[in-house]
Amino acid sequence: MYKKSNLIAGIGIDFLSVSRVDDLFIKYGCKFSKRVLGPEELTSFSIRLNSNYKRGIRFLTTRISVKESFSKAIGIGMRSPMSWSNIQIINDDNGKPYCLLSSFLEKWFVKNYGGSIHISISDESDFVVSNVIVERKRSWFMFFL
Repeated sequence: MYKKSNLIAGIGIDFLSVSRVDDLFIKYGCKFSKRVLGPEELTSFSIRLNSNYKRGIRFLTTRISVKESFSKAIGIGMRSPMSWSNIQIINDDNGKPYCLLSSFLEKWFVKNYGGSIHISISDESDFVVSNVIVERKRSWFMFFL
């Protein structure tokens, strides 16, 4: 019997200190956040930062952590086509995070994986951990392997 399901192709995990990101933000300011966040992320970051500084920095830390986890899951790290600006971590209406890939990274991802991306984020006062699982679409011939 053929069961249509994807295969786990990569798993990435990252653990990051909120205070480390805070130090970088204090040192470089908006230049730092503009380098690591995309347009939609910057909007959410600004709202959070203006409402509660610590909440804003924690948001920034979660986004950096997930991007690191994703780069590990796809196995290439932070090199082309992967870059800070080629991926955004957005929340759906229920708060579930998902990846919004640039067209450049999306074409590469579809060609090499074509499956789903699953994200888990957890944060406490000074630490963030994220996990990303990348699936590869199962080809019809894989059923026979």
